[in-house]
Amino acid sequence: MIYLLPGVPGIPHYLRTDAWTYDFATGTFESAGYLPKSFDPSIRQASENYEFAWIRHPALAISEYVEESLRSTAAASGIHIGAVCESEFDTQGTPACAEAILETHPDAVIFSTWGWHWTVSEAAMDVFETARIPMVFPHVWHPNAILFSTNEYTTGSVAGIHSGQYALKTWNCENVHVLLTDVTGGAGSSVTDLGFIDGVEAVCGEVPVSQFPAFHPYTTLSAAGEWLTANPGAEHVLAYSDEFRAVSMSQAMENAGRSGVASGEGFGPLSIGRLADGSTEETRYLGSVANFPELHGVYAIATLIDILEGRPVPREINVHQHWIDRDNLDQYYNPEGRPVHDLGPALAARSLEPGIGPTVESVDPVAPASGPAESNVAPGPAGAILGALPPEEVFPWTYNFDTATFEAGDTPAAPFDPSIRQASQDWEIAWISGWAALDYLQYVEDSIRRTAAASGAHVGAVCDSDFNPAKALACAETVAETDPDAVVFGNWRSEAAGSSMAVFDAAGIPVVTIEVWHPNAIFFGANNYLAGELAGVSSGRYALNTWNCEGVHVLLAQILAAGEAPNLRTDGFADGVHAVCGEDVPVSRIDVDGSPQNGLQSTTSWLTANPGAEHVLATSLDDVVAVPMSRAMEQAGRSGVAAGHGVEPIGIDRLHEGPASETRYLGSVAYFPELYGVYAVAALIDVLEGRPVPAEIHMDHVWINRQNIDQYYDPEGRPIHDLGP
Repeated sequence: MIYLLPGVPGIPHYLRTDAWTYDFATGTFESAGYLPKSFDPSIRQASENYEFAWIRHPALAISEYVEESLRSTAAASGIHIGAVCESEFDTQGTPACAEAILETHPDAVIFSTWGWHWTVSEAAMDVFETARIPMVFPHVWHPNAILFSTNEYTTGSVAGIHSGQYALKTWNCENVHVLLTDVTGGAGSSVTDLGFIDGVEAVCGEVPVSQFPAFHPYTTLSAAGEWLTANPGAEHVLAYSDEFRAVSMSQAMENAGRSGVASGEGFGPLSIGRLADGSTEETRYLGSVANFPELHGVYAIATLIDILEGRPVPREINVHQHWIDRDNLDQYYNPEGRPVHDLGPALAARSLEPGIGPTVESVDPVAPASGPAESNVAPGPAGAILGALPPEEVFPWTYNFDTATFEAGDTPAAPFDPSIRQASQDWEIAWISGWAALDYLQYVEDSIRRTAAASGAHVGAVCDSDFNPAKALACAETVAETDPDAVVFGNWRSEAAGSSMAVFDAAGIPVVTIEVWHPNAIFFGANNYLAGELAGVSSGRYALNTWNCEGVHVLLAQILAAGEAPNLRTDGFADGVHAVCGEDVPVSRIDVDGSPQNGLQSTTSWLTANPGAEHVLATSLDDVVAVPMSRAMEQAGRSGVAAGHGVEPIGIDRLHEGPASETRYLGSVAYFPELYGVYAVAALIDVLEGRPVPAEIHMDHVWINRQNIDQYYDPEGRPIHDLGP
């Protein structure tokens, strides 16, 4: 059952939707009666190359999803995004954005502002109304504009119904108490809160309701704890707020040993991590209502095209809400929070378009719709990080032996199946190691040899590039002279990527590269940014639980000679921490040479020079440096934790030395080098036999800590898991 709150702008009756058309003579929307069915967001081709501008809200994770959706949908629809301006929750910045955007003469505007009432944007709206430019507003209702958003009342009621059903099943609805956060400074309950109350009471009948102030999301944990202490008679608490606050409320109940569950609005890494922490009874976290920002651009672009071409559109357009919990999480999102669902229109032909449009420089907050330069060396979509593309931007590649190039398919690639397959002939596969002295690469080589033998192929020439760009090129030339059928190229020095691949391209030899993106080669390995983000989110959650994110300082150890991988991991780490603890957390960087000794010395020097960094969250490329960073904090008596990468023996030993509070070592992201050969050899057999292969193939990463290490590795660091074929 869906409960409706009639008469509230932004909460339309789903059976009777008022339709509007835009009158360009007056600059106003006019009623066109009622539409008999809901809005169809399917991608449509525009009749001309319209230019849309975007006034975006602050650079939060939801904004990035919306922008990705806007750009890819615009490209698929035959239009482009022009000028972009960030309003930054600033009532003065919003009119300034409008005036600067107006100078670029867009055909229509997507106007994202999260002001609590439309009056904060009234001056900005006047600018576009005077110029007769139609607008779509995500999230917040504004007059004379189309609203696209979630139905906030329905969002709350869906969460309330699920919470009430859990209370009925678990406690027969007896002694239940609803707990909400006041984020409005005493202005009263939000529409979402009213929906939650109604949803709970639809199942359990009338229940007591309380609120506590939580205007700043990072103080929610302590504020919820104080409320629980002051209200011992609230026996079974049903808590509700946005995702960030809801997770904190569940942690407060868990810490206090209180009975209850929290439910959230919005769905991202915080909810995913909390659901993975344990059962509902252990974590006090029930689930969250997803608002699918990855679909917002699809709806907004389709709406504006219809408006510009004279078709009626609903006055208010809402995406359907979906309740996500432990039972259905994997149907919607992967462990990194990327969408895997098939909701919304088919996106098969979509790829991110490099940003185009004029740069608006007259006002500080305005930025151009910019993107990376278009690649001229390999097929595939632009607009994201090569070697770290999301699934919808990875296309199947087939090797053309006549031109010695990979050619891209038209639709996103299906997930790669690494199962061992029998080769049609005894293919010879060469192996160039990135640095054979590392235990990590010994695992990779052993995996390549075992998989090749099991597949009816064999490993031919082997060369060690010794982490040296000159030697990587020399290895490429030496191996090419042996005329292998294909090559697994483990070059970790990106400066040698182009010259080395030119050798294989000239010889017509297909290549799978390990860890570092190379032109005209299949990439296999880590998704370095997402791996770093996984470590960052885990570290941020530790900081939230331990210090309420107060006094936190991020420390990144960068290895300048190691190419792009360390930067992607450390950047992802910082973003992961910020996703939990907020963008205000300061970030510092130190240069290290990759050795344990230098990692210890450099961290110690930084700690000495920065006594005000109260709680340090540290990371580096691998455990080899991250573990010494933890030792530096321990020896200096400083508060903090380090997170590593690779789950190497040094990291496993550190996990077994004691708790994080003593060792300052939190955990490590697993890359599973023992499975690399399985993937690489399977990919090359497919390439050699004419089957398409995804342009990028990524290993699924797992956060390893003291709670789950025994499921994956023995104390000596040998794998004991049953992952892979």
